[in-house]
Amino acid sequence: MIEWKDSFSVGIDVIDDDHKVLIGLINDTLTASQAGNLNDINSVFRKLEGYTSFHFNREEGMMLKCGYENLEEHKVYHEKLIEDLDECRISAMMSVNLTEDSEICMFLKNWLFQHILKEDMQYVTSMQEHFS
Repeated sequence: MIEWKDSFSVGIDVIDDDHKVLIGLINDTLTASQAGNLNDINSVFRKLEGYTSFHFNREEGMMLKCGYENLEEHKVYHEKLIEDLDECRISAMMSVNLTEDSEICMFLKNWLFQHILKEDMQYVTSMQEHFS
């Protein structure tokens, strides 16, 4: 399971709160995948996908308001993450009873860490000037 760490913080409360929700949803997804119930797997993946889209829209709106120079590149990155997440859901539906170190579980963890620690940290300076 993934636990929130202060090192994940981008210093903008609303974004950090979204990231905490995403961590919870990823943990729910991992739990459902390990239990092997297809209905639960599909349901929690759909919740994760829905909240991810909501979060990305919020983040992109905030980037637009502060004039973040790499907004278009970040949007493309977000679109790719949504596609990858959907592919992961399909794979999980076909591979029930996942272990904690399965490829799908590792993807979800890496997906989150890549999103927060690499991509989102790039806008921190621009956004903190406007939103913190």
